[in-house]
Amino acid sequence: MLKQFVKLFVITFLIFGYTSSKTSAETNIVYLDLKIIMNESTAGKKAQDYLAKQHENNLASFKKTVEKLKKEEMDLIAKKQGMEKEEYKKEINKLRVKATNFAKERREKTEKLTKTRMKARNELLSTIKPLLEKYSNENNIDLVIDKKNVIIGKSSIDITSTIIKELNQALPSLKLN
Repeated sequence: MLKQFVKLFVITFLIFGYTSSKTSAETNIVYLDLKIIMNESTAGKKAQDYLAKQHENNLASFKKTVEKLKKEEMDLIAKKQGMEKEEYKKEINKLRVKATNFAKERREKTEKLTKTRMKARNELLSTIKPLLEKYSNENNIDLVIDKKNVIIGKSSIDITSTIIKELNQALPSLKLN
């Protein structure tokens, strides 16, 4: 809460400081919702769908592997009475190795998905920035603020839909493979 208050205070201070330094000219300020742009642009939607599908595939694969490991464990427990102590220990160690490998594979797949998500986000942001610069220059905009940092503002200065349209033309899809 305190962090948000400090952030709001700093942004407000910057805006008032910036506007007071330009007393002779009118300052044009607009805002946009980056979260909506990221989630509702064509490339953003496709990336979200791809990432969701990958996540579902991973979860299904993880579930099958967990079930397989549990079945092997139950089978081993059931066979314990008929096995020699050394053979049982070997089988337990094999099962532990399989469980360790599964945990490693799960972590790697999760990290890969996280990296892919970050790559998609960074690519979208790197495409949005030049679009914002171009829009700002063409429309004589002095300051663009993310909507999450705006308490109240006229909807007429919200440029989210305009930037989504431009982003859809500039970047119809992302290459995430």
